[in-house]
Amino acid sequence: MRMMVVLPIACYYRFLRKCDLARPEHSILRNGVIIRDDRGAEVRIPCDFERARTLLELAKIIHPEAIAPLQESIEGSSPTVRLRDHPLMTRQSGFRNWPPVWATMRPGAPMTKGEIGMLKNASMHDLFVNRLYLFMEHQGRQYSSSMHFDDGRFCYALYTLLMSSIGRSIEAIAELELPYNL
Repeated sequence: MRMMVVLPIACYYRFLRKCDLARPEHSILRNGVIIRDDRGAEVRIPCDFERARTLLELAKIIHPEAIAPLQESIEGSSPTVRLRDHPLMTRQSGFRNWPPVWATMRPGAPMTKGEIGMLKNASMHDLFVNRLYLFMEHQGRQYSSSMHFDDGRFCYALYTLLMSSIGRSIEAIAELELPYNL
């Protein structure tokens, strides 16, 4: 079963620096995604339970500071799901927000749909807590998309995730693991 390991950002970076590049644990750590909110920043690492336990055993040897957050993640873990498959990406009406429908900034140019291009920006409007706006570039052209959610909290969580994913491909973002109960 997949889960989410959560580490404070400073602890994560110290752990990553101490981990030998040749170790498989380094690859697990490199999959972390930085999430920032009003409480601060943390790194979320999607992995299965076995790999989380492997990280815990390594932390006992090279980085004891990471033991407590790793144990908390393992003991309190919930299943994860890829962003593209998260149940809250589908509205109660049945409309799916993913993959995004992209409109170009050029008048008369065709719209496109799919996991294409690189994320350039994401934004929310102060008055509309359940709307998210994405901006991407594909083959030298700028595109935008608007997503509407039934759950404003999920929308904001997705916004913070996307802000930490600027510069990544839309396809890679779709593969990111989110807690199922987010």
